[in-house]
Amino acid sequence: MLFIRSMCCLAGVAGLVAVSVASAAPRADGGLLDEQPAAALSVPTDHALDREIIVNNWVLCVSQGFAEELVQAREVSAQAAAETYEELKAEKSCGLFPELLVILREPLYIGSIDQNRDARVFEALVNLAGNWASAFVVSGSLAD
Repeated sequence: MLFIRSMCCLAGVAGLVAVSVASAAPRADGGLLDEQPAAALSVPTDHALDREIIVNNWVLCVSQGFAEELVQAREVSAQAAAETYEELKAEKSCGLFPELLVILREPLYIGSIDQNRDARVFEALVNLAGNWASAFVVSGSLAD
């Protein structure tokens, strides 16, 4: 049943991930989101880079901007994160997956770690129905 639910969620987000991978357009930051330099980010030991790992209850987003928007909302509150997630989900820009097979490539954004609000954005390869696609994943809890 978990597999079936994952595949249902996967269908909507996977199409957008495939489109974003195929278009390979340059990233347009628009100056809306503050980015921390990648060199300043440290990866916790439980997030191994460049290895296949299975993650649970992570959010998959089609762009770095959407993933960062979600983490920044989480820095405000769990309610703000829930509202932002629902908007992104409705737009088929992000989706929560009970289980994902990923290869984390690079940490891109680390949210505030105060008060159990540790959420992070990674550039990753995600295994979607046996095929690897580039995407952005959000680790950490969106709730309190």
